[in-house]
Amino acid sequence: MPKETTVACQSTADAVLKGDVRAAARLMRDLDDQIPGAVEVMKLLYPHTGRAFVLGVTGNPGAGKSTVVDALIDHYRKLQKRVGVVA
Repeated sequence: MPKETTVACQSTADAVLKGDVRAAARLMRDLDDQIPGAVEVMKLLYPHTGRAFVLGVTGNPGAGKSTVVDALIDHYRKLQKRVGVVA
């Protein structure tokens, strides 16, 4: 990986670790869009994740995915947890 990419990945990881919500949102979007380097950022963040997890929700239109996700978000936020959503 080119040095510029490595520096950019570290910069993004550092921003996320400092609580930069916009950097985290960009990273989630980049992961969803399969932007090169996004997985590398996740590798840098992984040692800091503790008990974090990724949850995917799929299903047919009208099956209630949004309702379930809304309930999960509400539940975890009531527990003072941080939640990020890629839609």
